[in-house]
Amino acid sequence: MLEERRTCRSSHPIVALKRWFEAVARHSRVYGFIYTDAEGRLIATNIPGFPVQALGALVPRLARRGPDGKRLLDTHPINMSVLRLGIGPHAGLLSVLGDPSHHAVGLERAVPGVRRILAERLDAQAA
Repeated sequence: MLEERRTCRSSHPIVALKRWFEAVARHSRVYGFIYTDAEGRLIATNIPGFPVQALGALVPRLARRGPDGKRLLDTHPINMSVLRLGIGPHAGLLSVLGDPSHHAVGLERAVPGVRRILAERLDAQAA
């Protein structure tokens, strides 16, 4: 008999992303994740509070390269890494905050779940 191993599930994609971010942040030892659309509108996060929306709005600007070829993110004092994810109409930017030495592991662990959750959302919309 198969037993469900996940105890905290949600069929609502935003809630599912929040819960996924909470679990990955805990296991990766990072502060948290922010997922925004390409324009910086907040889609999901596990970080509480109003300032996260303002920070989410900055993500596209921080990830862009300037005329010198450097990203603003590389010189900005915020401990954040950003990864572009192309998932149909839900393409966006996944950001991780916290100890920079754990950013790569956090993103590596978070990406498969984000893709799965957003793909399920696309499948549900198509049905």
